[in-house]
Amino acid sequence: ETYYLIENRQKIGNYDSQLPGEGVLIMYANERIAECRYGRAPVKLMDADPKVLWLNGAAFSLPNKPKFVDSSNNIQIELMEKIGSSYKIKISRMR
Repeated sequence: ETYYLIENRQKIGNYDSQLPGEGVLIMYANERIAECRYGRAPVKLMDADPKVLWLNGAAFSLPNKPKFVDSSNNIQIELMEKIGSSYKIKISRMR
């Protein structure tokens, strides 16, 4: 079984104040993969900006990185609005 995990990360409090960035992390989970081996992992972080090294640009955010598209599974995750430190997110099937 596969699915997406979505997490909002903000530089709030002591623990998260040192984050490299803020925004929404999108992770792909595959329960058929039991452990990290041979370049595969049960959970993989989708990188919003692969040009930035070490996943420091991985978070999706408004206005520059608002959309994730998985064309192989026909899924689109789009950040619609930021309200305070929260995001309104639209998840849809592509046709």
